[in-house]
Amino acid sequence: MSETKTEQKAAHTPGLSPRGAILWGAVMQGRAKRDGDEALLRHMARLERDRSALLEALEGAVESLKQLCVDQHPDNVCCHHLCAALAAIASARGEG
Repeated sequence: MSETKTEQKAAHTPGLSPRGAILWGAVMQGRAKRDGDEALLRHMARLERDRSALLEALEGAVESLKQLCVDQHPDNVCCHHLCAALAAIASARGEG
C-alpha cells in the first residue's frame, strides 16, 4: 500500500503527528531559505568589498593573455575578445 506524503513526512519525524511533521518541515524549509539568503548576502558583501582588487587581478590576467596572443593568429581574434574584456572591466569600474 502506498503512503501519502503526510505519512512519509511523519515517518521522518518520529514523535510528531502528521500535521506536526508538516509544520516542522515548513519551519525547516523556512530556516534553510533564510540561511541561504543570509549566506548569499554575506557573499555579495564580500564581493563588493573586494571588487576593486578582483577587477585589478582580472585586468592583469587579461593584459597578460593579450601580450601572449599578439601575432599568434592571422586575424588576431583573441586580441579583439581580450580588448572587449578590458572594456567591460573599465565599464565595471565606471570608466567606460
